[in-house]
Amino acid sequence: SVCCMMLVCRVALIEGGSQGLLKQPAAAAAAGQACSDLPLLHRDSLALLLDLVPLPESAYAMCHSIISQRDPLQQQHQTHHHTAAAGDGLPATDPGDGSSVSQRLLVVDVRRHDERTLYGSIPGAVHIPVDELGSALQSSDAEQFRRRYHFDPPIPADVLVMQSRCNTRAQWAGQIAKDAGLPNVYVYQEGAHGWQFSSAVQAYAAYKQGDPPPEPESFIPSQPDLGAGVAELQQLGLLQLLLHQQSLH
Repeated sequence: SVCCMMLVCRVALIEGGSQGLLKQPAAAAAAGQACSDLPLLHRDSLALLLDLVPLPESAYAMCHSIISQRDPLQQQHQTHHHTAAAGDGLPATDPGDGSSVSQRLLVVDVRRHDERTLYGSIPGAVHIPVDELGSALQSSDAEQFRRRYHFDPPIPADVLVMQSRCNTRAQWAGQIAKDAGLPNVYVYQEGAHGWQFSSAVQAYAAYKQGDPPPEPESFIPSQPDLGAGVAELQQLGLLQLLLHQQSLH
């Protein structure tokens, strides 16, 4: 059953890290199936949320209009901005009861240290290797977490976007985060391999730790599709986050 395969997958990860997971292809496949209900976020949407491309005023006004029509009362409430230690905090949408909550967007790169060093990382992403994610999220020592990962520990109000080379480890990391009580978890579909907005983040083939690293793959940098990004964020209910992020600059 899927539950049994997930257990095998968990044991493989605990005993052998991400490489242990890769050594259990059937378990990895079952994990992908079980994690398939995690919502996906594509690169155009992520570039907008990270404010790596400005949103035209016409699109900004359109997003405001959509939110106002969906929930007019939402515009009457104020939210409190909470900045993450990593610098990419975002305020939350109102929960609907008149209270305000604090929310961050955390793009969590779960690749190994060597991958980030050799091939670059998406601007604004924080880093927890997937092998460490479970124990990190279960830790009750917030100060130790900050010293090790350089941002405040995630809380249930935060929006987490898990990112890996493609998305296999990100899917698994998303399930770990959900199991840790973090409900707002998304998976970045294309991963670092498909970012291709800048040569600072290079595409590369999968390789095991200790093996010779592959040469970066060539690509022609492209620009984000703003229309596709806004449409997806609307579908996912993340327009409010987008507007707050864009309004900070």
